[in-house]
This record gives sequence, C-alpha cells and structure tokens, in this order.
Amino acid sequence: MLTEGMDMQAYPSVVSLSSRFGDMDADACVSDTALARYVEQARSQMITEVMQECGIDLRKGPLGILVAHVKIEVASHRPPDSEVFLASGVSAIGRSSVHLRVGVFSGGACLAVADNVLVLIARETGRPVSIPSLLAGKLQLCKCRQR
Repeated sequence: MLTEGMDMQAYPSVVSLSSRFGDMDADACVSDTALARYVEQARSQMITEVMQECGIDLRKGPLGILVAHVKIEVASHRPPDSEVFLASGVSAIGRSSVHLRVGVFSGGACLAVADNVLVLIARETGRPVSIPSLLAGKLQLCKCRQR
C-alpha cells in the first residue's frame, strides 16, 4: 500500500497545515496521535466538501457517514517542518462505501499513508444506503491517479 500513496502528485486534493509543538512526541518527531489527527482532518474535510457540493448536509440531513475502517502506515518517523501537507483522494467507490486514501507529507517526505473506508448510511435506520448518482459522479472526479 505505501508505494501507492507516497507520491503527493497522485492525490487530487492537497491542503497545508502549520505543524504545532504538541504534534511532536518525546523524540521531537511527529507523533502517531498527530498522524491520526492529520488523517482525520484530511478525510473529514474532503468528504464534507464533496457532500456539500451535492447539497448533502452531514450534520442535519437524512444521510450520515460511518467510518468503518482506518489503516495508517507510518512511512517516516521524523521531525516535522513548519508546514505539513495533507493529500487525499478516492481510491475506490462501492455501492454504499467510498475508500479514501490520505497521505501526510512534510519536508518533501511522506510521513504516513492511510486507507479509510466510509459507508453512507440512513440516519433513521443506521443502515447502509446506495451512493446517490450525483455524489458518485463527484467522487469519481476525486480519484487518485494511478502510476
């Protein structure tokens, strides 16, 4: 998996964050907790933006997102630069699920790659629902580029 996610150019969405002192562990490297927060930030920002473009309000509407699986692989344990880049994109789309890949980059190096499985659910029942065609089309435009 890591070889697939280590090129920041493969991701359609890249945002930057300022690194913080609290993101470091006792060795002054980016902590595992900070990496998990970075992945969460990229994942929630990307899916929220795409859903809003489709007129779907995840906070109040009938649809919700269930985070079914997150796998983070650390690629480099190093001190952060002043800026951290969060890259994200869609790696696969299922009937009711979307797989997002997130890469965390700093100082020109990939720090971690995460695969996330999100399931679209009906709030009323808590059961998976099919991804609406408009949303599926928007997600298709957010696919990671293959090598």
